[in-house]
Amino acid sequence: TTLRVSTYPSSDDPIYGFSLISSLENLEILENSSNFVDISDETLLAIVSKCHKLRELLLALNTRVTDQSIAQIPQHLPQLSKLCITDTKISDYSLAILSELKSLVYLDISGSSGVTDAGVESMVDGCRTLEFMQLNRCEAVTAEALRFCVKTITDSEDRDLFADLAFKLILAADVISNGYVSRQSKDLNQNGPIDSG
Repeated sequence: TTLRVSTYPSSDDPIYGFSLISSLENLEILENSSNFVDISDETLLAIVSKCHKLRELLLALNTRVTDQSIAQIPQHLPQLSKLCITDTKISDYSLAILSELKSLVYLDISGSSGVTDAGVESMVDGCRTLEFMQLNRCEAVTAEALRFCVKTITDSEDRDLFADLAFKLILAADVISNGYVSRQSKDLNQNGPIDSG
């Protein structure tokens, strides 16, 4: 079962309406692309604690979401493969917890200013299924996270899998200058030597 929310009637209470989603216990994909529904920890917890079949959770505008609710995701949604939860107040703690997900291949935490290089590193190091990580507007993430990813690829037996992750991480991390992105992306794409200094 899939539910996509792209708009919400202005005459209704969007938060109340969204909280009713938790009654859809067979829901497998939930996507909210509406900028009119600002999800809270309470609402997110209600959804993840009841909708155990969710494989994809894609939520835009989450300025009231913190580590409190994100930390519950692996416990309730161990089969989650795609998580997009942007503009949150999460920290590196959430990424350390999310790295426990064994089926996660896609993660978008754009606009999460509390995430740093340490969080990115724990995610890449711990979640070996991850193929894509979007970090747009994560202002505390620097080129050091990229260097860690490159080193992880070089040292890993799963080099082919991680090469794809690092390439996409480079393209997504707009905190890195265009010149740096282009040079490193080219090196990764050709599987050539990487300058991690």
